[in-house]
Amino acid sequence: MLYYRSYGSPNSRQAFVFLHGFLGSSLDFLPIVEELQHSFFCLTIDLPSHGHSPAYPRELLSITAKTILALSLPSFLLVGYSLGGRISMQLANRLKPQKLIILSAHTGLITQEERKQRKQQDDLWQERLRVLSPQEFLSLWYAQAPFQSLHKKQALLHDLYLKRHYTNPHELADLLQEASLSKMPPCLPSSHPIYFLYGEEDLPYRRLYEQNYQRKQVPFPPRAIPNAGHTLLLENPQDCAKQIKDIALGY
Repeated sequence: MLYYRSYGSPNSRQAFVFLHGFLGSSLDFLPIVEELQHSFFCLTIDLPSHGHSPAYPRELLSITAKTILALSLPSFLLVGYSLGGRISMQLANRLKPQKLIILSAHTGLITQEERKQRKQQDDLWQERLRVLSPQEFLSLWYAQAPFQSLHKKQALLHDLYLKRHYTNPHELADLLQEASLSKMPPCLPSSHPIYFLYGEEDLPYRRLYEQNYQRKQVPFPPRAIPNAGHTLLLENPQDCAKQIKDIALGY
């Protein structure tokens, strides 16, 4: 089983389950659940090889599903960021959430060439995890284009480096191999109500989500989070929480 934290009353009218991104932990959602816990029951899960959870090699989807099903929630909304969003979309049919709320997560590559290129990228990151120090790896990881908005917020970036220190590079490399976007099947259209949130400075995901909406692959327009890029849940948790609450209440 995976480690999880709970916030708020189990007797609340609605429940949320939150899945974080690569290198993160259940604590990444703390600023958001602090806004929601007075009205909702919130559970945040540490994914395999993250936080307090064990590795579970090659069982990423199955062990995450088992953990959520073991919570025996009568109904819940599933919220996933980046890697956690991709996991959420792949598990939707098994878990049957009321709604899916996806933050900065890809909906799946279409062509074989895209998959090939992504596999090459992920293979490189796996090798870097195995041979570089955590400081060297994190410096390269957060230099990537999706994280450029963080470099305008040096205090937040510094705090993120402190939180992202890890001691299990080989486990993380194995998970990255298992969770590669190159292996993920396209997840749209979805049989569950699905909502997408993106940081307004994250132009690739804005384009992706708007294209999905224009192609009628999703019924609801994507929602922009101001003053944020790819790490919207950390850069602007207040507006993220508001949008998540509005979706839960049907606004």
